[in-house]
Amino acid sequence: PAAGGAAAAGLIQPKNEDVPEAVTDQKAIDIVNRYLEAIGGTETLKSVQDKTIKFDTTKHGQAQETVARLSLYLKRGWKVREEWDLSAFKIKDRPLKFVQVYNGADGFVQMFGTVSPLEGRTLSIFVWDKPIDDFFCNWKDDGYSLTYVNESVMNDEPVEIIQTTDFVGRNRVRYTFSKKTGLLLKKEWREQGQKGFAKKEDFYGCYKKIPLCNDSSKWIMVALKHKILLDGEPDTDRNYFEVAFNTGLKDSIFERPAGVSFSKMADALNSSGALGGFGGGAPAGGAGPGPTSTDAGATDGAPPTSPKK
Repeated sequence: PAAGGAAAAGLIQPKNEDVPEAVTDQKAIDIVNRYLEAIGGTETLKSVQDKTIKFDTTKHGQAQETVARLSLYLKRGWKVREEWDLSAFKIKDRPLKFVQVYNGADGFVQMFGTVSPLEGRTLSIFVWDKPIDDFFCNWKDDGYSLTYVNESVMNDEPVEIIQTTDFVGRNRVRYTFSKKTGLLLKKEWREQGQKGFAKKEDFYGCYKKIPLCNDSSKWIMVALKHKILLDGEPDTDRNYFEVAFNTGLKDSIFERPAGVSFSKMADALNSSGALGGFGGGAPAGGAGPGPTSTDAGATDGAPPTSPKK
């Protein structure tokens, strides 16, 4: 898909769920068009050539919270660079930091001076939720339908709810928009968890106008705070502290990072006996453990069957 939506691989809904039939209707289209105008307009959104997003994310767990700082760089042509800083985690007294990149053709992960390729499903997972366009800019071309659900009230505010359905007819996501401002307030979907299907809700807040760096007369509204719930319980918080559009990102930052090939280092250690027979290639996902996605955050997108070339 050119941009993709919030319905991701693995978000297949239970067949017995009572949902509206997946038929695009004009009322849903009108709500989406009003939303696009509220966040800056389709022309401005389509003029974005690159995007920089920096944010702190907190993943809530039963035993502990995981805190990370991320820097995400996107450029047209499905170029992606993601920098993770989990300094609270130490590996042999070294803070855990790593970089993942995709230049539109090849992907790599760099950690502790070693570099490994990102390939197959791991690469698809890395790139799928990071399109440069807002999902609703390309919903029709990407094969989605829009269905009006109903009006409601959220936090004493009148809202309108629509549903998106993919061309298969099983991946469905509901979006809640403010009737007053037209802005997106909540996204809701279901995904397979350890105990069956779980409901996830992403609440959008603290919208701010961000001028384009190459044309300050144009701007895009961005939600700087996201609160994600899992079956009604806190799951993830994201707080954006830097967002920029059209800064002129260089293609070079999306190329293979500097570093020694992990496989060559592992072979050398194996030959010397330093790994005690436990050597081999890089772990699945690259040069080491760690998240491979931003948890479908500020840049929502449907997974392409293979990375967009």
